[in-house]
Amino acid sequence: MDWAGMLKKNRSYRRFISKDIPNKELIEILEQNRFIASPHNMQELRYFIVKNEADAIFQEVKWAALITEHEGPKFDERPPVYIVIVRDSQSKANAAALWCEVGIASQTILLSAIEKGYGGCCLGAFREDRVRKILGLSEDVVPLLIIALGQPKEDVHIVPAKTGDSLKYYKNEKSAHYVPKLEVEDLILNYREFFQTY
Repeated sequence: MDWAGMLKKNRSYRRFISKDIPNKELIEILEQNRFIASPHNMQELRYFIVKNEADAIFQEVKWAALITEHEGPKFDERPPVYIVIVRDSQSKANAAALWCEVGIASQTILLSAIEKGYGGCCLGAFREDRVRKILGLSEDVVPLLIIALGQPKEDVHIVPAKTGDSLKYYKNEKSAHYVPKLEVEDLILNYREFFQTY
């Protein structure tokens, strides 16, 4: 799969086939994060792989905030693995730099998963104290983001959108997921200047 294909396939998947991800592949996915950009090369992020406590973590996260009737995947559609991105509370990185690295790290994990035939979803709404307790983390360790990983069981479609359109994602009666994405001319402020010579 080429780079553009991987980006388009990298959607937020919230329903999964009940199939484990081998530990070897999880290590290979996370190994790519050794090479990501890090502000001042501080490399302050750490990762916690969750398998045995996956059901407990599931209870502490919020899925698909824009779909109010969606309570998350059914029991047999839950992700087999979560990766929790954490930092030390004594981190010296400022908030902007820290979240920049979290974004790079999470995208790298998801694209590495796509390359291996998996998919995932970033989950930012969770009970930090409960997650820390489930994983046995000390008070000095701060969970920042949780990534659900597994083999996707749902279809996610990109819908072209223009500035001013609703960008709210939605599901149809067959539970297919539709995600509006702005066109490139809406993303580049001076698009017309460059389009004329494109």
